[in-house]
Amino acid sequence: MTDTQDNTGHIITNQLYPPFILETPLDFSASIVNPNKAADRGLVYDSDVNDYMDYLCALNYTKKEIRMVTRREYSCSSHAAVGDLNYPSFLANLTSAAVKVETFKRILSNVADENTIPYLYRAVVKAPQGVSVQVQPDSLLFKERNEKLEFSLSLEVVDGKGQSDDDLMGGECVVYGYLSWVDGRGHVVTSPLVALFC
Repeated sequence: MTDTQDNTGHIITNQLYPPFILETPLDFSASIVNPNKAADRGLVYDSDVNDYMDYLCALNYTKKEIRMVTRREYSCSSHAAVGDLNYPSFLANLTSAAVKVETFKRILSNVADENTIPYLYRAVVKAPQGVSVQVQPDSLLFKERNEKLEFSLSLEVVDGKGQSDDDLMGGECVVYGYLSWVDGRGHVVTSPLVALFC
């Protein structure tokens, strides 16, 4: 659906400000849109209104504030967590000495062609520097179109060194990686992993 490389086959660079540094997920999000890939997506991180309502709950919006924003009544889920919005990116704030691991839950929906089911996707991870990444389960078998399967992803600090990026986060350590779900039939669904930990 998207690409992180330009038309020369290199990682997208910042063309506005010399020295034209390589862009990061904080610049291009999951990547740039590729219309041809978007026509055959394979998997999607599908969210509905209730997902966003739970997100507002996790941000500690009151019932009155939620009603003002959404124009409807909603009872917050007891397990609503900011990091669990079913969004195709992951940002772990591990700056606190007490927080060394953050776990996210996500649901993937199979939107592949019905004629080629079943689809087996395997997780391929490029871990951010100084961070261990665990995906459970690390493979997903979809047996029908529109089937939804859940997985969890944990990012854990394994050393405190990190990679300083003064331009982006005011001197905080920001490291980047990727999670890709690959099916062996040409579908690669990639999400950025971003960790702050110093």
